[in-house]
Amino acid sequence: MTDPQIALMMLGLFIAFVFLGFPIAFTLMAMGIGFGYYAYFDARRMWRSFDRLDEGAGQWEQWSTWFEGLFNNRIFDLFVNQTYTVMANEVLTAVPLFAISWNARTSLTGSSRRSTSLPRTYPGQWASPP
Repeated sequence: MTDPQIALMMLGLFIAFVFLGFPIAFTLMAMGIGFGYYAYFDARRMWRSFDRLDEGAGQWEQWSTWFEGLFNNRIFDLFVNQTYTVMANEVLTAVPLFAISWNARTSLTGSSRRSTSLPRTYPGQWASPP
């Protein structure tokens, strides 16, 4: 397939997965790994150890070597490196901490700062006359 065909297929799959209800972040991550596997596919690197097996290798050794070759793609190394890069970013780490601190403060005090500054209302105060 040519690059423009792959790009159109990626766009179509992205729209299809989002319309099916998958979250956008998981869809982008799965498509990145899938199409990255296709882009970085190198048969010589992946099946090198499998091709070196001798004829007397057992069934288990053949299957395990083939399975290791299946996951011997550069995209998995890049995925791990990108994960550590995102974890090292202080701004992205701070976002959940703000959400956790806001929830902890509102649950411990019983109210948030914004609601305590509003005027006190009584039941039926804003109801329209009968």
